[in-house]
Amino acid sequence: MTRWARAVALLVQLTAYSVAMPQPRNVPAQAATPPPAAAMPSAAAPAAPAPATKITAYTLPPALYAKAKTLGTIRFAFRLFSSFFALFALWLILRTRLSAIFRNWAEAATRFRFLQAFIYTPLFALAFALLQLALDLFNESLFKRYGISVQTWPSWTGDWLKAELLTMFIGSIFAWILFTVIRRSPRHWWFYFWTISIPISLCIFFLQPLVIDPLFSQFAPLSSKAPELIPQLERITMRGGMPIPPERMFWMLASDKTIYTNAYVTGIGATKRVVIWDTSLTKETTGGILTMFGHEWATTP
Repeated sequence: MTRWARAVALLVQLTAYSVAMPQPRNVPAQAATPPPAAAMPSAAAPAAPAPATKITAYTLPPALYAKAKTLGTIRFAFRLFSSFFALFALWLILRTRLSAIFRNWAEAATRFRFLQAFIYTPLFALAFALLQLALDLFNESLFKRYGISVQTWPSWTGDWLKAELLTMFIGSIFAWILFTVIRRSPRHWWFYFWTISIPISLCIFFLQPLVIDPLFSQFAPLSSKAPELIPQLERITMRGGMPIPPERMFWMLASDKTIYTNAYVTGIGATKRVVIWDTSLTKETTGGILTMFGHEWATTP
């Protein structure tokens, strides 16, 4: 079991991105009749207003642009560092023989392989999560500093714990399958494990909107919050060839955690649904929401 411990690394990342498209206003130009040549200066008509400038790009004020650029640089460096640190954390768990210690505890507690996986994997995942905790705290602090996250620390801690518990449970199932396949087929275990993991992953995607997402956010039918959006969203889904009925269009409370806006599709098959964040309804125009949703819908498999 130690030989393959390095294969079990579990990461849970919750992120939301938005695309905000500015909506230029069309200002009709008013034609002005030039005054007669003989007219007195006092009776001259006012000059015609300049034609409306066509908006072709969205720009930020210099101070806000500098702030956004700084945040983008920090985020890029943070993601790069996090990737290498995750590898270091896995190496450290193996180097210090923590993985072997967890294995010995699991084997001493029970002789059943299934139960051993549910002892070993949570311990491994917890050790990995604790090593990553400082980075998670820095990331949340960064978002708070820039005013992006408005979530309280108790709420953030609750979400972090729920995510880790889900990681431990789902990871334990995958770990048990992995080690079982390795023991039965030492040479072709990678192919058999990949084949088995596909239907399990599809099952998780199917259940996510029903079981997992409600653990982290509050949902309500979109018809009770913004019924005027439903016909327009239906047109987009129908033109995409995958219509979603109104009863599977939902509003999600996001303003208690972030100022981000988002509109997306989640689930698969009978659980596929449209989700519109409440921040989108309060901050975006109807055209902006439809543009955001259309972008996400275009990338939905």
